[in-house]
Amino acid sequence: MKKSAPQSHLTLSDRITIEASLLTNHKARDIARQLKKDPTTISKEIKRRRTVRQPNYYGSSPEYMDTQPLCPRQTRFPYVCNGCPTNKRKTCRKLKHFYRAKDAHMAYEYDLSDTRKGVNLTVEELIALDAFLTPLINRGQSFYHIHANNPDQLPYSLTTLYKYVEEGLFTFRNIDLPRKVRYKKRVKRLESYQPPQSKEGHSHHNYEEFRSNHPNLNVVQWDVVEGKKTDSKCLLTLFFVGQSIMLIRLLPAQQAKYVVGAFNKLEHKLGFKDFKKLFELSLTDNGTEFSDIESLEISSINGEKRINLFFCDPYRSDQKGELEKNHEFIRYVLPKGTSFDFLTPSLVHLLETHINSYSRKSLDNKTPYSLFEREYGVQLCRALSLHAVEANDVNLTPSLLK
Repeated sequence: MKKSAPQSHLTLSDRITIEASLLTNHKARDIARQLKKDPTTISKEIKRRRTVRQPNYYGSSPEYMDTQPLCPRQTRFPYVCNGCPTNKRKTCRKLKHFYRAKDAHMAYEYDLSDTRKGVNLTVEELIALDAFLTPLINRGQSFYHIHANNPDQLPYSLTTLYKYVEEGLFTFRNIDLPRKVRYKKRVKRLESYQPPQSKEGHSHHNYEEFRSNHPNLNVVQWDVVEGKKTDSKCLLTLFFVGQSIMLIRLLPAQQAKYVVGAFNKLEHKLGFKDFKKLFELSLTDNGTEFSDIESLEISSINGEKRINLFFCDPYRSDQKGELEKNHEFIRYVLPKGTSFDFLTPSLVHLLETHINSYSRKSLDNKTPYSLFEREYGVQLCRALSLHAVEANDVNLTPSLLK
């Protein structure tokens, strides 16, 4: 068998092949032969990227697990339950592992990025570099000028130097760099272009038909709120029309993979059953951040459908007007033009709590939180980290986050 080069990484297509082969109980050497990889590579990939699923106890106490040996599939190849018969898997009380190609590839991309973060300098090297650069910067010299005239003292790229300034590693700051002050930061493209997925069956007309056939389902409207155009961070808002409550999640960037990640995290906190009960009927706009329809609709836990996702007509944000109106509460605290880069998950949670504790005339002077708690119970509220503050303590001004 011809082996691929050591530098060759598994692609998403390779991982999809692995997942499909596991479903048909192929051996590691068969998968490796098909992908032109070493069988050890396949085994390590499955063990490293598999996800765990807790067992169903079916009325037994959790201590029941202590008396049960691990399933042989978990201790030797294939290490996962993908190829196990469905009827057997449903009644199995042992710990389960699954290999999902998309989840595995997202984890790989995160690890690849994470390993490239940090500062590749010792403390002594950093002090020496700062001592060399600071006098030159104070004279109004640019990094380009310094780099061009001192190649031996600066064996670093301009990108690396600017990154170190952003991270606050030098005595000088961005404001001391002449070109940084003079020019605005260029807006980054959110994602490389991908052909749009077909939205057949997901239109607003389809939404109206589905809603008429399922009138008792609660509607959840989704959107993204931006700060400055140069910001990387943004807010994902999820508005439950029946109770006027709004969940807010901080995203590191306005990209489809982070939206999918936010929903997967919610599903794992709530469990598949409660997640589907809350989000089964969802409506959003046509932003690229919501373009990965399959990953949004299909459960990351068991592969079943968890969401029926529909889209507004183009340029018809009024079709989810309840959410658009509710965004005014965010703007009370974060006016347009405010940068979101200072936001943290704890600050966003504070903002969410105060908005949901604000009494509404449209709700007969009740709060969204009180209606949601009455509808779904305290336990589900706690799972979503929802709670209320006293009425007189509600603050919907910019001072809330200062």
